[in-house]
Amino acid sequence: VGQAVAEDGSGDGAGWTDLGFALAGTNGLPQLSGKGSLVGGDPVSLTLVSALGTTTAALVAGFSQLNAPFEGGIFVPSPAIIRYFPTNAGGMLEGTAAWPLGLPTGTDVYFQFWIFDPGGPFGFAASNALRATTP
Repeated sequence: VGQAVAEDGSGDGAGWTDLGFALAGTNGLPQLSGKGSLVGGDPVSLTLVSALGTTTAALVAGFSQLNAPFEGGIFVPSPAIIRYFPTNAGGMLEGTAAWPLGLPTGTDVYFQFWIFDPGGPFGFAASNALRATTP
């Protein structure tokens, strides 16, 4: 918990921190990683692996930590945005977008996926949560 993850997910910083809190489903613990400089306008990508294949995953993002018990796990981001995406047959999904312009230095953004998965408690699995801190 609290491990810094590099742009490539390897672990040496770059503004990304793995907060933990994954909740196992059919394929074990879903793993979320982030990539990108977190500079306004630059590309940033999120990659989810080890989720249930061919299902729906809800990306939850927010500017603070809620850390509320939910469906057998911990719902980490205080939700400002919730978007739904399909996982591929292998239980992966990846998305890339431009990092928002105008976020002040030191702004934290939290990300976590919640996955519809009958193999998880109460029909859900969850990825680890990430904190992205603008440089």
